[in-house]
Order: sequence, then C-alpha cells, then structure tokens
Amino acid sequence: MRFGLVVGIIWAGMIVANAAAAERYAQAAAAYDGKQYAEARALYEHLLHEGLRAPELYFNLANTYYRIGDFGQAILHYMNAFYFAPRDPDIRHNLKYVLHEADAVAPAIAWTAHIFRLANRSEWTALATLFWWLTAMHTLFVCRPNQRRLCKLSMIIAAALLVFCLAGIQHWRQWRSQPMIVVTSAGQEALFAPLADATAHFAMPQGSIARVDASLDGWYRIRVNKKDGWIRQSDVTRVAPWTP
Repeated sequence: MRFGLVVGIIWAGMIVANAAAAERYAQAAAAYDGKQYAEARALYEHLLHEGLRAPELYFNLANTYYRIGDFGQAILHYMNAFYFAPRDPDIRHNLKYVLHEADAVAPAIAWTAHIFRLANRSEWTALATLFWWLTAMHTLFVCRPNQRRLCKLSMIIAAALLVFCLAGIQHWRQWRSQPMIVVTSAGQEALFAPLADATAHFAMPQGSIARVDASLDGWYRIRVNKKDGWIRQSDVTRVAPWTP
C-alpha cells in the first residue's frame, strides 16, 4: 500500500492563504514523516478548521488517521478527498485497501456512477457550460438554411452531451440531498427502528459507508445494498458536509 504524501512547500503555497498556514502544513508533513502522528493530525485538522479544502489535505489526514489506527476517520477523509479528485489512483487505492482491512460495509456502485465519477462536480459543471456555449455559438454562426439536416444532427449531439454533463452534476449534487455517511464509532449496527432498544438489523463496522434516505430525531435511515435501517447520527459523520 502506498502512503506517499504530497508535501512540498510549492503545493502548500498554492492552497494556503498566508505564510502561517503554509508553515503549519509543512510542520504537519514533517511530523508525519517523523511518525509523530498525533501532532500531524492536529495540524492538518487545524488547517481544515481554517477553511482549507483540497484533496491532498484530506488524503494526508486520512493517511495520518490510518497510522493512528482510526479506520473510521481514515475512510471518512479518503471519501472527502475522493469528492474532489475521483480519478486519483492513490485515493482510490488507499480507500479500497482500508475498507477491506476494516472489514467495513460499502454500497455497490452502479455502472452509471462509475462513469459520472470520472470527473468531479466542478469539472462536469465546466463541461456543461462549454457545451451550452458551443451549442449557442453553433446555432447563431454556423447553421445555415441550406444545411438544416447537418445542423439538426449537430444540435442533437450537442444537446445529448449537455444532458449527459447535467446528469454528472446531479450525481454529485445527490451528496447533499441524500448524503453519504461514514460510521466513525466502533461496534455499530443498523436497527429496524429509530429507537435505542430496537432490534438490530445488520452490522455496520467502523468505517462502513452508507447513503442517507431520511432523518428523524437524531437518527438516520440508511441504505446499503438493498438493505435499510436506522443508526444514530452521533455515530456517523457526513462525507463532504460543505457541499452547497
């Protein structure tokens, strides 16, 4: 398993707003390299609390939590990194590895989701904007009365590409309407009802991932691979909680 860090001062200068934050990032990387994982975690968490959002930061924090032995937080932050950079091979590799090592439950991914995860939400938005403008420019400046058939065909293709990009945007927007959650407490089970003494339905080991269907009085109704149950909100953490 690869646990390489993207550490250089050059990268830090690109994502931080001031020299103090850049120095803190460098200190976190040095602490990790020195196997001072608790210190590295605290420094990376401080950067998050300052409002920084970048896949490298979440990836490094996830690696740190893995070294500490907290699989729940490690998987949570790999998922946060994945939200920004779904094609990154290191993020995908480490997430898959730690899910297996934690014996965690995770939802099966539909073939359409695999396609939409080839780009993140910002990239789908940029592509949709590009195709919209190309369609508009094509209609105004390229289409001619004597080329109606060709114009119609090109418009259909452009519209289909635009709809496909909009579907990609919707895939990532679903992370707000039906958020993904990670179980961050050990020894959890999904229950048949939102009651502390309800019967257990299925196990949700630490690090397990699920989709939220509904919430009620401090409980989430979650769904994992055609099974649904209830789990306390205090035992899970939402992936990408900052999504607008």
